Amino acid sequence: MIEELNDLVLHEMETEHYFTLMLAIADLTTGEVTVAQAGHPHPALLRGDGQVEQPGTGGFPVGLLAGVGFEEYKLQMAPGDRLLILSDGVTECPDPGGEMLGEDGLARMLGELRRFSGPALLSALVWKLSEFAGSRDFPDDVSGILLEYQGNV
Repeated sequence: MIEELNDLVLHEMETEHYFTLMLAIADLTTGEVTVAQAGHPHPALLRGDGQVEQPGTGGFPVGLLAGVGFEEYKLQMAPGDRLLILSDGVTECPDPGGEMLGEDGLARMLGELRRFSGPALLSALVWKLSEFAGSRDFPDDVSGILLEYQGNV
């Protein structure tokens, strides 16, 4: 699907813009998630035990290059795991000295927030990010989607 969208943007639209994209299809019965990235930041998989994984292939943004492929990969979620798909404004958020949070900083932050779930996790993440940045006026968009897997209930 992403390859077709890439061809459409490059050959059918009159634009010089490109964009990142992540497509995730979750099987809510088994916890298997199939993911494809097009230049979008890696998802963050916060395991029930607090461990954080940031799998992914990265890939090229949609509308940047013709003829590129977009690989898919699979994640296996267990009951209690949380999958966060976040905008690059999160990992690229700078502290007052200009140093970006990065993937390692995000992993540390999520590890500290492991006891939170649902909307409280997203709110706590924004709070911690504003604490890191020294302000709630972020230089880029800060957005995200959260999927919590409860198992086959």
